[in-house]
Amino acid sequence: MFKKNIITISLLTLSTFTANAADMKTKIEIKKAEESIQEAKVKLVSACGNKDVKFNIDWTNYDTYDYKKLRRSQEQIVRFSGALIVKLVENLTEICSQGEYAEMYKSELTKISQINISGHKDQELRDASFKLENEGETLLMELNASSAYDSKFEKLLKALW
Repeated sequence: MFKKNIITISLLTLSTFTANAADMKTKIEIKKAEESIQEAKVKLVSACGNKDVKFNIDWTNYDTYDYKKLRRSQEQIVRFSGALIVKLVENLTEICSQGEYAEMYKSELTKISQINISGHKDQELRDASFKLENEGETLLMELNASSAYDSKFEKLLKALW
């Protein structure tokens, strides 16, 4: 019952995605990503306590990528992006629940009420980037176009505080 309430409290918003640019397979991957991210969010809320956190994902930059250059389809990149977002949310969950300074990180993470996620406009950028705005209430995540995870991303997240 508790998990259902959390899911109802905060809706995952897939904003400004161009419906015409996405084929059905890509739309299915977006739906799957949304479900996986929602599951990861439940764990984040449980561990960190920020029950009202909202996720907004802007997929529009994915419409401009050169998929031949990436050697992957848009469908694959969206699938990888969903997995990357889940991994980053898991990193946030671990930051506030594990380790010597978990309570200190948790006090900062509970301030986050908004997580805005997009792909980098420049598909050449290899790393994801993270930034806090609005006095720590908004976390911005820009993913690399290939949506590949790198273990240093957790360190980059910790470096925000």
